[in-house]
Amino acid sequence: MVEWPVKHNSCKKRNLKLLVQYAGSRYSGWQRQPGQTTIQGALEERLQQILRHPVKLVGASRTDAGVHARGQVASLITTSQLEPDRLRRSLNSLLPHDIGVMEIEVVADDFHALGSARGREYRYEIVNAPVTSPFLHGFAHPVRVPLDLERLRRAAARIIGEHDFTGFADADRGPVRTLRKVQTSEWCKDGDLLTYRVVADGFVKGMIRALVGTFIDVGRDRWGEDRIEQILRERDRSLCGPAAPACGLYLQRVYYA
Repeated sequence: MVEWPVKHNSCKKRNLKLLVQYAGSRYSGWQRQPGQTTIQGALEERLQQILRHPVKLVGASRTDAGVHARGQVASLITTSQLEPDRLRRSLNSLLPHDIGVMEIEVVADDFHALGSARGREYRYEIVNAPVTSPFLHGFAHPVRVPLDLERLRRAAARIIGEHDFTGFADADRGPVRTLRKVQTSEWCKDGDLLTYRVVADGFVKGMIRALVGTFIDVGRDRWGEDRIEQILRERDRSLCGPAAPACGLYLQRVYYA
């Protein structure tokens, strides 16, 4: 990363909010990591070229490797007085084709993309058909075994409310809060496309992919729907189905206030 010399700037600092979309297939997740290609790293590198000062970008959700985003939110502090729309155009001209900054706006000084977030919505997309369109390769999980939509819906409804999701979390999640409140957990169907929609105050690492993998096993009648309560109660990750692949997961929206 370029280290810009520290300069004293008399211009008033501004807080900028960015709405970002990306196809995460080529990236090691959102968060900047040494020696890895990440979304945060790609954005910060281009922003520094334009703004001509060090940039620390804050993201609302640290999406994992291979996960996509339709509604990631990021924020940064800058002394640049460049108009937001001009900054957006300049930034997109430098970014690779699979990252796009859809909006940039000046927001209140106390706005923080992560700290101000009140909820996040993720979606997981499955193609439940014998054959998957090549245009969906890398953007939806192909499941050829028929899935029972009503079983999926009943299983998903069982996580609504506040629960300890230790049993659905990755072992390397770190010292994070595993008690989460889920407002929405539902399955929708449009032709061969099954979409799982979940809204919560936050998520533990690996939680959504473990949930979807377990729902798939319930939907194919491998387990009963009460498997969900058992995992929540016993907090045992080994009781879950195999984690669904990252290719079907999208950060859809971040909720504020």
